[in-house]
Amino acid sequence: MRKIFYLLVTIASFYFAGRYHSNLLMIFSLVLLLFFLFSFLQVWWIGNRLDIKIENQTQKVFQGTAGETAFIVKNHQFWPVPNFKILVTAGNTKDPEKKVTQSELSGYVDGRSETILSLRLTSEYSGEIAVAVEGIVFYDYLKLFSHRRSVQIGSVQKVFPRPLEMTIVYQSATNTTSDNQPLAEIRGNDGPDIFSVDGYQVGDHPKNIHWKLSARTGELMSKVYSLEENRQVVLWLDLLLEDQQKLADVDRFLTLTASLVNQLMVQGISQEVHLINGLLPISPITVNNPQSYQRLMAEIINQLSIEKKVEQTTTPHAYGSNNLSLNLKGELYVNQKLLTTFSEDYQQKLPQQVIYL
Repeated sequence: MRKIFYLLVTIASFYFAGRYHSNLLMIFSLVLLLFFLFSFLQVWWIGNRLDIKIENQTQKVFQGTAGETAFIVKNHQFWPVPNFKILVTAGNTKDPEKKVTQSELSGYVDGRSETILSLRLTSEYSGEIAVAVEGIVFYDYLKLFSHRRSVQIGSVQKVFPRPLEMTIVYQSATNTTSDNQPLAEIRGNDGPDIFSVDGYQVGDHPKNIHWKLSARTGELMSKVYSLEENRQVVLWLDLLLEDQQKLADVDRFLTLTASLVNQLMVQGISQEVHLINGLLPISPITVNNPQSYQRLMAEIINQLSIEKKVEQTTTPHAYGSNNLSLNLKGELYVNQKLLTTFSEDYQQKLPQQVIYL
């Protein structure tokens, strides 16, 4: 609309300048034409004098929270750039439908300076969010002309899952109830300092009696705080994706993994985590502190981003007395020596198939 208005003004100026032989109107018309030509050439000129780069401002983003991405636009010319617009797309890298969010960021930058535009994104799912700049559009001072320049830059923001509450308690593999039911199938509610649960022996301190479990089993059970027990778990994680794997399944797997690994770490149980991706062997990762936990989750997200397809997952069973294994189907293989108890919130958000071996 603005173009049409200025075009009509220019045509009218030429018309009246010729009709009334007005030198002033003729000069005005020529100035308008020169201004239009300058504006047209300006958008092409500034398009080659701007650089843009992208940076993640938020180092660690959790599922459901916003991560901030910065777009830094630098002007190498003395002329200011009054109007420009950045075209941005963002989406989860494991989304099979490739849904993306499109955004437009408008800004202004002075001559020989730079400006920073920010975009905040909140991800419903954990994993990787790819943010890309598809192009930048430049305008002249009056926004009469525009020029779009294609830009192929981007960054990946890792979105970490939020661990949910659960309890993992060591127990003797031979412990059974009065009706021969394995204790691993009984939900307890023990604290993180309990190393194992065993039958009450004469001389055990009354404070160590596990009253809740004793009431359920009908037998007196004692909490054992033995420092001699090997408190280490070997965790096998099957990262092989099936065809048409749903994004929600991958997110659920990440949340379940984070909950297991985090709770084991909180309880002081060392973990040797093996990642199975169907490609090259991956060295086991030992998790015993928050730094190694974060490194593990980042590596899992990296491995899940690798494009690979298999007919079915091949999770090994939790062989051995202290093994766990988990696959992307949500099947958790638990050895009888480990007693797992899931909070109500955990069970609602992550219904799963727990297989005791």
